[in-house]
Amino acid sequence: MCQWTETCCHTSQIVSAASSEDHSAVSVGAPLNCGQSYPEGLYEQEQVADNQAQPHEFPWIVALYERRKFLGGGSLLTENCVLTSAHLLVNKTRDSLFVKAGAWDLTETNSRYVERRKVARIVLHSESDLALIVLEVSFLAKRHIGFICQPSPAATFDHQNCLVSGWGKLTHMDRHLSRRLKRVVNRVTCQARLRRTRLGRRFELHTSLICAGGERNRNTCQGFGGSPLMCPIAGHPMQYVLVGIVNSGLGCGSPNVPSLYTSVAEMMPWIHNLLNDEINVPYRPFPIYKIGIKKKLG
Repeated sequence: MCQWTETCCHTSQIVSAASSEDHSAVSVGAPLNCGQSYPEGLYEQEQVADNQAQPHEFPWIVALYERRKFLGGGSLLTENCVLTSAHLLVNKTRDSLFVKAGAWDLTETNSRYVERRKVARIVLHSESDLALIVLEVSFLAKRHIGFICQPSPAATFDHQNCLVSGWGKLTHMDRHLSRRLKRVVNRVTCQARLRRTRLGRRFELHTSLICAGGERNRNTCQGFGGSPLMCPIAGHPMQYVLVGIVNSGLGCGSPNVPSLYTSVAEMMPWIHNLLNDEINVPYRPFPIYKIGIKKKLG
């Protein structure tokens, strides 16, 4: 049990020894093991382009499908919870959806690293483009399937160099997981730049949104919906924290026109409430730990 000065953790944030029965399993947690990337890739020894991610470089990124149709990306927050964009799931039913983890090339149908899970619940935020998917069966943490670190509600990432990764199109021939470097743009600058577009001079940047990008030919394009904007943790360049979820943009790669992302830090109270809520209890085969709740003994 937590001391009163401590914050109780979810099971995905508790460091434990790897299973002796599955030598590929690793412990995951915050801040030691969540968000662990592999810049050189894992397993496959394939040549990849500079704008592509290495195989399993970002183990928390998952692909969302409606039957055989690819919908977009998402990020594993815990063993059985995926954060993604709400617009991908409007008018979708859980019975028609599944989540694929451990994927790199979506055209590979028999990869031994890919695992699929059915969807138990879909929760859409009422006012922002954010959704939480609860899975029927949790993923077991392995080197190629992991969880990204979560930001604190007060976190800011202005001017940091961050990455977006997903299966969006960089060219019409793309089929691999791609990555793009983005600089987070502060709110004042972003709003000023977007007011010079067709949005008009009265455009107000909503508090649930953050901006990144605006470099020529480096914005996110078709197919990146739900994909993560992630920043390296200070002092730990191979560990990433989830900063935003691809929301929308004007054009594709237009200079000085940042793309919009749903701010994960801004939405953390909503996310924490859902992770603790009873809707998630029947689908989590682990003890329930409170997130962000301080308890005082005695």
